[in-house]
Amino acid sequence: MKSQSNEEDMIAGRSEQRPGAPQPASSRRVLVLAGIGVLLLSLSLVARQRVSDNYRTSQKKLKEYNERQAVIRQFETEASQEELEIARLRAAIDADPKNETTRWKLADKLQKLRQFEPAREQIEAIAKLAPKNEAAALALGNVRLACGDTAAAEQAYRITSLHWPKNAEAWQGLAATRYHLKRYHEAAMAAEQALALDPKDDGNRYIYASAALEYASQFPATPAEAQQEARPLAVARVQFERLAKDNPNRGEIYYKLGLTCSRQRDKQFASQYLMRAHELLPERGDIAFDLVQALKTSADTKTAGVIIEDSIKRHPKMAGFYFLQSDMLQAGGDAARLPQAIEAARKATVLAPSVPQFFDNLGNACLRANKLAEARDAFEGSLKADENRALPYQQLAAIYSRMGDIKRSTTAARFATRMVHNDQTLRQVEELSKQYPEDIRLLTIRADRYRDLKMYPAAFAVYEQIVKMKPDDTYATQQVAQIKQKFATQGPKR
Repeated sequence: MKSQSNEEDMIAGRSEQRPGAPQPASSRRVLVLAGIGVLLLSLSLVARQRVSDNYRTSQKKLKEYNERQAVIRQFETEASQEELEIARLRAAIDADPKNETTRWKLADKLQKLRQFEPAREQIEAIAKLAPKNEAAALALGNVRLACGDTAAAEQAYRITSLHWPKNAEAWQGLAATRYHLKRYHEAAMAAEQALALDPKDDGNRYIYASAALEYASQFPATPAEAQQEARPLAVARVQFERLAKDNPNRGEIYYKLGLTCSRQRDKQFASQYLMRAHELLPERGDIAFDLVQALKTSADTKTAGVIIEDSIKRHPKMAGFYFLQSDMLQAGGDAARLPQAIEAARKATVLAPSVPQFFDNLGNACLRANKLAEARDAFEGSLKADENRALPYQQLAAIYSRMGDIKRSTTAARFATRMVHNDQTLRQVEELSKQYPEDIRLLTIRADRYRDLKMYPAAFAVYEQIVKMKPDDTYATQQVAQIKQKFATQGPKR
């Protein structure tokens, strides 16, 4: 009976299995098929999930696309409406050219669309139709400035301030345009008037302080000029300190405050304020450069070196940092570092071939390394950048002599003597001018020397002083006009 039962079980596929005994082939096939089924089910679920995710993603993208298209259509509709409105206003002006209200509407619409030149045309027409309209006069300066015509904007603001002397905006615009034209003394006077009319306006205070700082900075940094610099620098410092107190997180204010202190030879506060500016505006290369200069003056060369290395990484195309790096490497007196100093100095001259001090630095490094030919080329490059300085002539005289070129050495020495004499003469004239501030002849000599040295802001300030003292001085008046034109077209070289 038992054998019969076992046989039936085997026929039915119900054979009894011992634990660990191998399964028959039919059972293994069932398990494999079951596993495949589970896998197919899993794959099916994953595929469905992916389809679902793709569908949701495509729906989201479709929604975003439709939203963008709706915005575009809205812009197109609005633009079309604006064009129709502009065309309507232009037609109305053609029908009634003296209608100021219509011209104001058109000018306002054009300015909102940043079409400043067409807006300028309308405002200039309004100013002609209503020469006593204060708003039109002020708007004329604003639109000219928006068009980039700084000289014409200055003229408009000046006329407005003359006719409406209590208009603070006109004085502010006059100060801003004169500042951009590098006419710093005039800018400071206009800003002072604007600040008196609106003492709560930080913009007036900022322009006033900035113009005073630039006015002081345009003169040579010599003891002879200390008295001339003293008052404008004091004004700048007071105003910047107040601005810094009211705006503790504005790096630009700390930067200019630091420059003011540096010009006043206040090393401690110069470094402190410039460091704060650098912390607030770490991406500004000009701030880092001036900070390093201040740190070197205060003998903090370690911090200066760290900032130089970081700045070269941030600003690999800024020549000044290679100049500073070379200068610091040479200052160490380690001959082994001279090749690195020369390479850094050379990079500076390649990036900024118009700066004579960079060539001087390269020449000095080459001399220390006894590379006479390279030193000669460097100092000759310095003369190409500025031929009115004694140092390159002095160095070349010595280099030519060592190279056996006596003729060129003699010529260079002669020019060096002439440049030294010119510098001494300028210093003497500056000293005499300070002692005799009413002497027109001394002022004229001084202004001419500044002009010849391409120190146009300083020359302009002195010529302007002469004109105020002697309005009928034709020569000084002519020079003022010529330098104004230079400012308006290209700005002065400093």
